Amino acid sequence: MSISVHHMQTVLAATQDKALQRIEKLRNEKRTLAQKMAENDEKYKKDIAERDTRIKQVSDCCLHKGGRYRIFLLR
Repeated sequence: MSISVHHMQTVLAATQDKALQRIEKLRNEKRTLAQKMAENDEKYKKDIAERDTRIKQVSDCCLHKGGRYRIFLLR
């Protein structure tokens, strides 16, 4: 039983099309993940900045105002 050249070309073309579609899908997933990572990085930087501001507020309150009970008012 022999396979015709035309049949082999058809199978190879279909295989190539599937591979190209898979590559495109992976590229899109990579692009989406990179975008999400960038968004998470920005959120992380914002959270760190807010945390540092909060630490400074509490520290200033404790050190400069002399009241250890003032910390509870900031919560």
